[in-house]
Amino acid sequence: MMEKQSRPIFGISVLFALGFLASAPAKEGEARVFQLEWKSGLSSLGLCIERGDWILAVIPKEIESQSTTGPTLEAGKSSLSTEILYFDPIQRLCLLQTESVIEGATPMAVASSPGPRPGDTLTCCFSKSKCQTTVAGKEWSYRGKTFQLPLMRVRLADPEGKGCKPGTPLFNKDGEVEGLITEHTLDTKGEALAIPASRVRKLVRDVKKYDRSGPVWIGLVFHNHSSSPEVIEVKPDSPASEAGIEEGDVILSVNDEPVQDLNELSEIVLSLPAGEKATVEILRGLKNKEVTLVPQFAKVSAAAN
Repeated sequence: MMEKQSRPIFGISVLFALGFLASAPAKEGEARVFQLEWKSGLSSLGLCIERGDWILAVIPKEIESQSTTGPTLEAGKSSLSTEILYFDPIQRLCLLQTESVIEGATPMAVASSPGPRPGDTLTCCFSKSKCQTTVAGKEWSYRGKTFQLPLMRVRLADPEGKGCKPGTPLFNKDGEVEGLITEHTLDTKGEALAIPASRVRKLVRDVKKYDRSGPVWIGLVFHNHSSSPEVIEVKPDSPASEAGIEEGDVILSVNDEPVQDLNELSEIVLSLPAGEKATVEILRGLKNKEVTLVPQFAKVSAAAN
């Protein structure tokens, strides 16, 4: 008999999108985006986030990331040294801490989920300039390139994209961060890829609470050759087992975000922080049912389950 094919879902943690960050939308005259100068001579942008001495940045791919020594932050006429609090090697996303609170800086607010839809307009902010961008989609792969985590693809009003360095923030109409430009390059002129706000929130919240970030494990297995979010196995002693999810259940939504297929479920699982309750709506037989699931940080041995 042919062996049953299955797809494990354990997820990479992102951040809960329920407004935990004590910060505010951008206003005129407030300093939130700063120039970062790396020892290699390269520069990138950093975003003040969560507190007045925390900076979120995307490390350019040319820069080695093993050191805890960060770049120099240029704030007006002042220069501040930084250290790397946490580095995510998959996204090359890092959280920096400056040697002192940045004078005049106000932490930036991060948008809540769900994120922007294709066709929505965002503002790309770099140095003292801005340009309009339009969301083109969210991609797990694009033109032959496959990504470990889904990225937001945007079209730039500036076709050359000269100002959009790694770490350039994208703001919505309310002045909240919807994403950060990555170091990925595309062959298509006038397009860029961005890390969604959900993963920005996750990294910041994880570091704040646990001094680390990383994958979460829920312990559900799905059909590998089907897009249906129907459970074929629940791992024993897993968060899903403790929540009461059973084989045959179909996942309908997580934290009120609808789930139509496994790609959507995977992306939502990416936004679940360890230790935070998540409400999961399931279809069991002919009836809908809600359960509460608490994801855990994935151990290396659990990542395959």
